Amino acid sequence: MKKQRSLPAAYYRGGTSRAVFFRQEDLPRDRKSWDPIFLDVIGSPDPYGRQLDGLGGGISSLSKICIVGKSQHPEADVDYTFVSLGVKTPDVDYSSNCGNMISAVGPFAVDSKLVQVSSNATDASIRIHNTNTGKVIRATFPVVDGEAASSGTFAIDGVASTAVRIKLDFLNPAGSRTGKLLPTGNVVDTFDGVAATCIDVANPCTFVRASDLGVEGNLTPDEIEVHPDLLARLDSIRRQAGVKMGLASTPETIPGSVPKICLVSTPPENERAVQQKQTASDVDVLARSISVGQPHKAVPITVALALASAARVQGSIVADVASKQPVDQAGITIGHTSGNLLVGADFDPNGALSAATVFRTARRLFEGRIFWKDESMAGATCIPSERLLIRQSDADCRCQSLREQLASLERRYEALAQQHEELLAQKDKDSLHDGANPRALDGLALANSSSHHHDTMGTSESVVPQSRDLRRNANCSYSGRILRPTFSKSTNIEGMNMSTLSCAWNLWGDDSMPTEQPISLSLLNDAAYVELVNIFFERRWPYLPVLHRPTFEAKYLTPFMTNLEVDPVSNFFVYMVLAIAATEKSWVEQENRFIHREFFGRAVLELHYVMRIDDFECAQCLLLLCMYGHNEPQAVNLWYTSGLALRLATGIDLHRRESLVGLDLFRTEMSKRVFWCAYVMDCSIAVNMGRPLGIQDTDISTPLPLQLSDDQLRDAVEPPDPESVTIPTVTDTSTFIHIIKLRRMNAEIYKAFHPAVRSSSARNEIDTLRSYYYSELNMWLVTAPRYPHTHSTFQSLEWFHIAFNHAIMSLYRPSRTAPILSADDLRICTEAAIGLISSYSSLYARNKIKYTFVAIHSLFLAALTMLYALRASPALRQDLTKPVISTNISTFLTLFRGISNGRAVGEKCSSIIERLGTAILTLFDDTEQPISAVDDEFQSWFGLQTNIFSPRDRDAIFGDPVGMSPHLPDVRVDLPWTDLFIEGLDMGAVSAWNFF
Repeated sequence: MKKQRSLPAAYYRGGTSRAVFFRQEDLPRDRKSWDPIFLDVIGSPDPYGRQLDGLGGGISSLSKICIVGKSQHPEADVDYTFVSLGVKTPDVDYSSNCGNMISAVGPFAVDSKLVQVSSNATDASIRIHNTNTGKVIRATFPVVDGEAASSGTFAIDGVASTAVRIKLDFLNPAGSRTGKLLPTGNVVDTFDGVAATCIDVANPCTFVRASDLGVEGNLTPDEIEVHPDLLARLDSIRRQAGVKMGLASTPETIPGSVPKICLVSTPPENERAVQQKQTASDVDVLARSISVGQPHKAVPITVALALASAARVQGSIVADVASKQPVDQAGITIGHTSGNLLVGADFDPNGALSAATVFRTARRLFEGRIFWKDESMAGATCIPSERLLIRQSDADCRCQSLREQLASLERRYEALAQQHEELLAQKDKDSLHDGANPRALDGLALANSSSHHHDTMGTSESVVPQSRDLRRNANCSYSGRILRPTFSKSTNIEGMNMSTLSCAWNLWGDDSMPTEQPISLSLLNDAAYVELVNIFFERRWPYLPVLHRPTFEAKYLTPFMTNLEVDPVSNFFVYMVLAIAATEKSWVEQENRFIHREFFGRAVLELHYVMRIDDFECAQCLLLLCMYGHNEPQAVNLWYTSGLALRLATGIDLHRRESLVGLDLFRTEMSKRVFWCAYVMDCSIAVNMGRPLGIQDTDISTPLPLQLSDDQLRDAVEPPDPESVTIPTVTDTSTFIHIIKLRRMNAEIYKAFHPAVRSSSARNEIDTLRSYYYSELNMWLVTAPRYPHTHSTFQSLEWFHIAFNHAIMSLYRPSRTAPILSADDLRICTEAAIGLISSYSSLYARNKIKYTFVAIHSLFLAALTMLYALRASPALRQDLTKPVISTNISTFLTLFRGISNGRAVGEKCSSIIERLGTAILTLFDDTEQPISAVDDEFQSWFGLQTNIFSPRDRDAIFGDPVGMSPHLPDVRVDLPWTDLFIEGLDMGAVSAWNFF
């Protein structure tokens, strides 16, 4: 155990950001030891995204460090280094600059006495050398009694209080990356038929007219985000501009951060402009900036500086749309999505840009000592600042001690160098040994893919996967949460309200794993293994292409079948593929129909090794476990395992487009496939169980996978022409790409209609949103790929109809956003439920549907929905008639008992639907008798036993306690049934339709 360590520090707001400030002389001389200090001070990485254990605020603008020291630059007073830290990741980035925090550097330099000002001075002008860009910024601000003043009347958007105005002059800012103000040599260039001005001031930027892209100039970030093609068009222009500016040789290799791109337009005089205070009398130009593929919530300071400079370049796009009579003579006033910003630019008599100016505010929040824990410093020595030491009279008193430390460090260095040489020799020896099996080397690229990702970010410690260093230990076994049941009625929280759990817990909660006698796998020959592998890649791979077949066969399957020595991870991959395939195989005889469980048992013997390998390969293994869990939900904790897979994928930035820069086609596509597999799995499970989504679509910038087969991916060197039309085939990723699009719509519907907290949207807004998603879902169904012959259920026309009907029921069923359903809504739900059962019947008739948790659960909930609608709507009962409803119920029961293949859960579902169906059929004989017992059971299965709404809410909705409100489809609905309309259907219960 160690004491916390501390350093002098201060905390400042600068513009709309905050940062911790250090004097450079107070930090350790070894800069390699800075990163762990900064991370612990800020509270990163924090998987919860709140940075509660540090001074960060959970967002990038509050996760910053500034280091200020005396400058050796001939034209500067202080050096300023900006550091950006990840919130959920341990990223420490020194490559960028922060225009907001620069406004606090001058005040800090004065307050900390790095720069002395006289006590009677009223203003200070501090020259700041930014070490990140090499540029000099002059900060001018008032001072009081030798300290930076804070109280004033100047306001900036995003900060509630006013303060003194700080003027920031970026001196000679042109050519920050390219060395030129106009990198292309032209004032205006054309990309994709759109005129653009490319300029390099503080950052390379590209400006285009909003009108040239057919949009208004005052769009909100959300409107930009949902526009069907605006972001894609802007990114294409940006990448082409980046190539012409000399930032990269091809559009594909242009990074996501630069050049920036910004829409500009003349301020309008419409109602929105008046409300935003962005008319021609308020601002000179409107700007909507795109940053790393996403609409910026305001405008980056560097983009604002570039815009102000471009406004002074005659003939530029910005000069063309900007007002010729500025609102403020001090500069150009920019209207952005969060408010207005004043920026200026000055040119010398020769026409060269001499300075760009922006006005901000800043304030000291505290100063003193800041503490951090030194566990992560691993022996780093913090050398105290000279100004903090009290020197004894004998200046040489520590020389001998320091000499001894130096000698000790030299000995340690020599020992480590010798150990390094020995490890290199061992590595070469191992490489020669591995070379004896050429086929096993064919797929090494995939094994190393995670390390390559880390290499790209500069954080990799080893190119060799950790799994290759594992050694078998018979005494070790996995004992974590992955192998716990998905649905368990037991809980660690005493007194937990179990009614919050969905009907899945009631169906599977008391279901335990069977204990059949072990099956001898020696009865299976090599041909059986090969056939199972074929089944996996033909039937399950199209839905979740988490593996690359040629790599799997060369790296894992061939050594496994030839009895070569294989590591535990290889065993895990092979046994999991066999287990998943065995659940699909119809050849399995009755006596060994549970052989998939034997394969699974062999695989999990290696699970404790899997949890120690690199993140990329581990994510693949976890996704295989989730695929198996579809068939055996009590053998794998799907919620925990899918969430862990997504965390690993995002932890190595697979969700970011930037992580793909520099990768070859194979590693790029496998990175995209693994991330989107994790996304699809997490989205399905989260929605099904009524729990939060693991990642928001706004956080994803990585593109969808290309439509390639595994053989094409192995053989291709360059990506195919995006303009070419590729006909979908059963072996490519066309099915998977279409499923991703559906899951993204599922997630949007889930967030809009099924939030945890009841929303108060107007009925017309709900109807508009439903119409939009209904149209999108229909378009998804119409554009579904068609295959003349396929072995996979997921590639059948029936499956696409099942997925469509599931989504429709999720869209129109009762929810917290829309608890009251109209008669038309109930009819749509009923038609979707009947359509779903018809598609399942078609698959069952051709023996194309096997037992899965998903199939049983979705059928059960569709049956409940149909009966629910019939109970609520006399008009539906009249239209369908009693014989038709009786036939539909019988069809449900036949499917339940057939698909469940004798399992208890199938019979359980059948008895429930049979009992509820019989009760509903009695309504045709005696419509005067309320079926309160049936209503109670509906409430139970829909998770509605507890009414959480207040009496006031109930009265507001219903008025009459017996349910005579005209808003209800049935004026005779009794009080227990009314609860169904108030609560809506339980999230976990009904949304499992999206699970399969």
